[in-house]
Amino acid sequence: MVAAGNKKPFAPPHELAELHGLAGLPLRAATTVLRRPRGVPEFPRGAVRVRQVTADVGKLKAYREVCGLASAATLPLTYPHVRAESLHLWLLARPEFPLPLLGLVYLANRIEQAQPIAVDRALDYAVRLDAAQRTERGLEFELMTTASAGRVQLWEGVNTYLYRMRREAPKPDNKAVSATLPRLEPQQSLSVPGDTGRRYAAVSGDYNPIHLHPLSARLFGFPRAIARGMWSAARCLALLETAYATAPEKMRLRFRQPLLLPAQTELRSRKAGEGVEFLLVGKRDRLYLEETLS
Repeated sequence: MVAAGNKKPFAPPHELAELHGLAGLPLRAATTVLRRPRGVPEFPRGAVRVRQVTADVGKLKAYREVCGLASAATLPLTYPHVRAESLHLWLLARPEFPLPLLGLVYLANRIEQAQPIAVDRALDYAVRLDAAQRTERGLEFELMTTASAGRVQLWEGVNTYLYRMRREAPKPDNKAVSATLPRLEPQQSLSVPGDTGRRYAAVSGDYNPIHLHPLSARLFGFPRAIARGMWSAARCLALLETAYATAPEKMRLRFRQPLLLPAQTELRSRKAGEGVEFLLVGKRDRLYLEETLS
């Protein structure tokens, strides 16, 4: 990979007084569709932080319901990601960021939790934008999110995104991918309703039009609305925590193909050492998500 150029960075970290009051961010994000970088754009680095944030009890309850997560005295492994999404959006909507948000592809996520986090614990959230790397598919970059209590980091998440650009190398042959999927056990059918994107948006605050309705999704090239990748991850997490009686501290995700709504899917899993491997697939072994928990 080749590092993209950097220009004068944001003044890091920018500190926000609170997470509330960010209702205008989706509109700001929509205006980034006008960004048209040529070649490999100059890529800034920046950070944003907010202190002493506690979970919104009502939204946390709704999040558990949308994802099928059991009630508990501690936060779900995936919830700090949801809590920090407005910070992600704030950072990527900044005028210094050169890419259109609606053109980004969510490739992967990795999460690690140092210890269970009590629901009522106040956390300091920080999000950092790292330098981009030019790959054969385009421009890839990471957003790193941390949740801390004082000087103790309790949770970390790293999102990997892709902005597609003209290829510099031949496209690899992926025709045999679906045929090589392992048949993991046990298998469980999972129905995904058509309103999943709208229900998840109500608890996450991210109203990306590709997830909300077939009409808005078609404006961006999708025949139907698509499920949020982190909804799929949390829904699978809920099922696997029950099936394996486990409370994982680490999650590794790869998002493979969009999950068009509504959908009938199948969750396949197996115990692997101290962890669990699983796949979320559709008809004809169409692979949506692959993941490990430990």
